Amino acid sequence: MKNLLLTLLFGVSGAVASHGAVYDITAYGAVADTTRLSTSAIQQAIDACNAAGGGEVLVPAGAWKTGSIFLKSNVTLRLENGATLYGSTDIRDYTPVKTDYVSLRTHTPTIQLIYADKARSVAITGQGTIDGRGAAFPKLTWDDEGITRSYGLTLSFMMAVGVIFACLAVGAPELVMNIYTDKREIQQIGITYLRIVGFAYPLQILATAMSALLRSIEQVKIPLYGG
Repeated sequence: MKNLLLTLLFGVSGAVASHGAVYDITAYGAVADTTRLSTSAIQQAIDACNAAGGGEVLVPAGAWKTGSIFLKSNVTLRLENGATLYGSTDIRDYTPVKTDYVSLRTHTPTIQLIYADKARSVAITGQGTIDGRGAAFPKLTWDDEGITRSYGLTLSFMMAVGVIFACLAVGAPELVMNIYTDKREIQQIGITYLRIVGFAYPLQILATAMSALLRSIEQVKIPLYGG
């Protein structure tokens, strides 16, 4: 859950929420105390702001503790300078959500600190800080969300295909080339090429599989794959 709690999964379109009425979270019962949850108060402020047509939900200076909060259309969440919104370190304070967006990490319900789906004109602004405290949660494992059985089967299939191809390319290149052409000259060139590729192909498959695996468990960020 290293970065999960800071993930903002927005099914969002439209412009940034315009400034309107200001909804101070303290007016809804939020307390600047990291031993007390202010989730309900913050959510009430967001709901009231959205129901009134939009505006700004203000998080004043101070240390605030929250679980999952859900942004809604036309709401700007603004953190004043000196305000820190801390994610709770108790997993039970978060609401599991199943998003319509499908990825390797969303086959099962996931938890978010701040979430918005099918919302328009939302924003998070200000000079404050959001600290998801992800270090308090264990890293993903094979039994955790994000590493699914279907994904493991996909990686296994990729490796199996690579091994089968390598065996055919090295051990029976003539058979492979006969499938493509009956011209002897082309076959001879292809046989030599297949034997070379046969050694390299499984390594390429292994590298691709390991890259995808490492990226999916958030151990490594890979620029080539948009990590």
